[in-house]
Amino acid sequence: MTITRRADLTHQHNTTNGRHGWLRLTPAYSVKVVDDIIRSWPEDCKVLDPFSGTATTSLCSSSLGYQSAAIDINPFLIWFGQAKLAEYGEAELKSVRELGYQIVRLLSSYDANINMCPTPLLHNIARWWHPDELKFLRKLKYCIDTFAPERSQCWTLLMVAFCRTMIRTSNAAFDHQSMSFKEKNPHSLIQLMMQDTNIDSTLGVCLVSCFTPLGSPG
Repeated sequence: MTITRRADLTHQHNTTNGRHGWLRLTPAYSVKVVDDIIRSWPEDCKVLDPFSGTATTSLCSSSLGYQSAAIDINPFLIWFGQAKLAEYGEAELKSVRELGYQIVRLLSSYDANINMCPTPLLHNIARWWHPDELKFLRKLKYCIDTFAPERSQCWTLLMVAFCRTMIRTSNAAFDHQSMSFKEKNPHSLIQLMMQDTNIDSTLGVCLVSCFTPLGSPG
């Protein structure tokens, strides 16, 4: 018996599906599964998700015209779920893009004297990020907190981009369920970015690369 993996039932299906693809949090299921289930219910149903995670069910319900409520105990997931469900106007999207470019250009200069946030109290953090990446992330977080009012929509969207950047620069492997780490790359992503003299070509591996799906309602 041959078992075929269906990508349309996993998070892979979500990566190009608006807000559903903002962050990959394993394990994750496809938005297609949720949509198919919700569409089978009467139109006057109200949806309750008591273990809402990243609010996939609530976002699907809203996009299909259903009222919904979401509950979770994890503070990060609550924040991220609220970020996915929020409304963002063109003015906010323009502001966050402009500020994102400003921050990236500032960080791309080796001579920039930028303060850093404290190192997170994560056990064996060097296993997760190369020292160059960790230094860059600490500076990036400091810039976001300094230039964007905390808990504002601009700050929220920049923090989504920051989370994506943390994942892209980490040594963690995401190709299977168990936790593992990739081998160290002697030419770190941040080093390569900083060495590129054309800042516009480096944005794809940094903060502004995350802005494309922000305006999509999902």
